Parts: sequence; C-alpha cells; structure tokens
Amino acid sequence: MRLEVACENRPGVAREILDVLSAVRINVSSGEFGSDRFIYLHTPEMSFNQLQSILPRIRRIDGVDAVHPIALMPSEKRQVEQQTLLDSLADIVLSVDLQGQILAGNQAAATMLGIDSVDLAGYPLAQVTGDLSLLELIQGGAGQVSDVRMQVCGQLFQAQVKPIRVPVRNLGDSLTGAVLRLKPSAPLGREQGALPSMEQFFQRHSDKGASVRRVQRIARMEQPLLIEGETGTGKSLLARLCHQASAVAEGPLVVLDCLAMSDLHLEIALFGGLSTETGENCSGLLERATAGVLVLEQVAEMSPLLQRRLLHFIETGRFYRVGGDQEQQVKVRIIATSQQALLPLCHQGDFRFDLYYRLSELQISLPPLRHRPEELPALAQLLLQQLCQHGTRVPALAKDTQQLLQSCAWPGNVRELESALQAALVSQDDEPELLPQHFRLAQQGVALEVGAIGCEGTLEQAVRSFEARLLAQLYPDHPSSRLLGKRLGLSHTAVAKKLRAYGIGRG
Repeated sequence: MRLEVACENRPGVAREILDVLSAVRINVSSGEFGSDRFIYLHTPEMSFNQLQSILPRIRRIDGVDAVHPIALMPSEKRQVEQQTLLDSLADIVLSVDLQGQILAGNQAAATMLGIDSVDLAGYPLAQVTGDLSLLELIQGGAGQVSDVRMQVCGQLFQAQVKPIRVPVRNLGDSLTGAVLRLKPSAPLGREQGALPSMEQFFQRHSDKGASVRRVQRIARMEQPLLIEGETGTGKSLLARLCHQASAVAEGPLVVLDCLAMSDLHLEIALFGGLSTETGENCSGLLERATAGVLVLEQVAEMSPLLQRRLLHFIETGRFYRVGGDQEQQVKVRIIATSQQALLPLCHQGDFRFDLYYRLSELQISLPPLRHRPEELPALAQLLLQQLCQHGTRVPALAKDTQQLLQSCAWPGNVRELESALQAALVSQDDEPELLPQHFRLAQQGVALEVGAIGCEGTLEQAVRSFEARLLAQLYPDHPSSRLLGKRLGLSHTAVAKKLRAYGIGRG
C-alpha cells in the first residue's frame, strides 16, 4: 500500500503521521517528500482493513488536509517512465558499475543476454565480454569513446561508452561506472548500409577505377597511412573504408579526435595512465586498438611532446603509460587524418619532419570541390538520389543551377554541398527541377575594408598589419588558438605564436 498525504509544511507533522502507523504496528519501508505540501509513504504489509482504520486518524492530525492511497510512489513512477523510454530504443543500452555489473538496462539488452528484464540488475556483464576489460575501457575514456568494437556473448557490437562521473564536494568528481550503447555489427567486410563501398566513395572522381585500385592496395598494407584533405572531403569515411578493406577488418577500429581535448587528456586517452579513482594503471586507446586500427583525426593538433611519443611508438611498437614504469607493446596500424597539409607545418616548425615521414609512407590526398568543378553536377545528382528516399521523386538540376554550383568555392566541400542541396529540397515544391532561387548559399570569408589595411612601409610590414587586424577581428568569435586555428586552417601552435606576437587576447 502507498499513501499520499497532503499537509502543511510545519515541524513535526511527518513524525506524528509515523506515530499513527507505529501505534498499530504498520511498518514503513520508504518515504518521499514530493514538495512542500506532500508526503509519500510505502507500507507494503498494510491490509485494506488497516487502511480503513488509520485514514481517519491521519486526517485528524493538525495540518493534514487529505490522505489517500496511490498506485506508485513518485520515484517508482519516474522509474517506470524511464524504463519505458529505454525499452523503446532499438539499440542495446546498459548502465554498468566499475566491476562490470549491470545496474540497469532496456529490453533489448535482456533479449541479447537471454535473460528476463527483471534479472538485469546485478548481472555480471564482465563475464560475457571476452578478453575486453570493462574497467579499463571505462577508466580510460576522457569523455565519450566512439567506434570501439566489443564482443558480448560471442556477438560483435559497435559500442559507445559514456563514463558516469558524480560530483564530490571539494574533490572534483568521482568515476562510478558508464553507460554503454551497443549496436549490432556484422563483420566489417560484410557491413551493409553503415558504409558505402569504395566504388561509391570514388563515384564522383573522373579516375574512379584507378583511385579504387590504389586505395585498396594501400588499405591492405600495414604501414601508417596519412589522409590529407580540407574539411568535408571525407577523410574520416575513407579511413573507415580502408579499415574495412584491410587484413585486420575483424579487429577493432578506434577513433581519436586530437582537437577534442587538452594535451594532458589526449595523452592519457592515447597511451593510458594512472587512474585518479583507483590508483591503478588503465589502458589507453592504443591498447584497445590492438590487432586493429587507430584513427588519429586532426593529427596536426598534437603537441610536440605527443608527436615525439607517437613517433617512438610507430618506430618501436612500444610505449609507456602516463606515469607508468612498465613498457607496453602492441601491434596497431595508425591512420592519421589532417585538414592541413603537414609538410608546410614542418617547415614552419609546428610539426616534426621525422613524424611526417613516418606517417606519410602511404599517403592519400583528397582534392577539394573547387579543384573539380566539372564533377560537381554529377556529384550533386548523386547526393540528391541519396537525400530523396521513400519513393520521393529526385529532381533534376537546371542548367543555371549547375553553373551556380560550379561557380561556388565550397569551403565545406561535400558536407557543405549536401547541406545546401537538403535546404534546396525543402524550398522547392515538388518541382521537376532545382532552380537557382531554391538555394540560399552563405557567403564565406571575412570582409575587411581596403582602407583599413596599413599600406605604409615595406610589403612585410603591410602583411603584418593586415594579419594583426584579421586576427583581432576574428578573435572575439574564436577566443582560443585551437578555434582560431581551425577557422584559418592553421595549427593551434602557429596561431598561438601570432597572437602572442601581436598581443591579442591578453588580459
């Protein structure tokens, strides 16, 4: 039996209600305060006759306005609502503690494990994850770890792991477990829908056949691979395709964005280190990618220290965890991506020549759309076919529209073109063609008045004057060297040097 008591907020009223129940030997297993005016009590052993006898006594307590039985406590109602939401998800969702025991999960998780949903809590998930250590997986994640492949009950899954951290007063936060979201994954060589084929990826290239054959040869090799290209050219997708076509396609594919975290967190995420929660060493992404592929996105953003450590690993296959004294050895293929050309950064002193030579033993450069305007109409039509689904008619591109698309610079490349086509489909009203007026193409770049550029002195002085004004104008909207570097296509170290030289951002 569960009771809801509406009453005044005064000292002692809860004590008097409990005294009434205690007088007739009714045990209260739990209680909740819903607001200033409501008290909820759970009395599992109270009979209907006892309820009839105590209701008048509780109503006679000073300050009590009403009391009546309810179906669920507020916390139970919230739990039912959350469980219903979880069960509506097709993906497997689990909450686990640091020992690998399940705290909660949805119906899809219970079906996968072959147990009843009521038996999920307390189930030892760590016993059915093969050789993978859930504890190391959780502790090593600085934020969310994506594209981690793991086996559960002999089935392969693509896993996203989100550590759960609870704030502790004056001590920062404490790691208590993680939420796992698992998507069933066929062996990479046979995946359908998740990735296009190599032929589809190079569909827009005039030398499609030669490009596919070259990349397939590169994918089967073991040496590091460097993929360069501007934002939106498909570097990350190509890295996944290379893993799919490699000899280690059955192994893990782990992705790390070097721009997404600070240098210290990046070093711990990559190499592992001493856990502040347990005082034990935990593995990094290199160890989780053993016998597979580690993709380092935005590798140009690595600090000099991390560049040196990565070079040592590539040359020897060995590394030390952060703060550790025991050398680790793993076999992992490195695929690095960069939206900046690394060789010019080497000449500027922002990237190591020796690391560049190691990473670029195999190299693929993805050209931007502005260098291939003749391919734009065919590419746009291919993207339209992908965007128009469920029997929707695919509009053609009017001749004027083709000329408009070919005249644009497309700094965001394929990603920007796809967004523009999606917006155009929304603007047009089931017409047979997409016309120029259906597009709303944003103007790129920063406008500076010519008169605002200092033209006195030498060319070098004029360039420095323009550079200082440009950085000063952009800095308020991009208030860090990383953000500003990403906006200008420079490394964050190069931008930091320029900001210091011009005194921008201080104070």
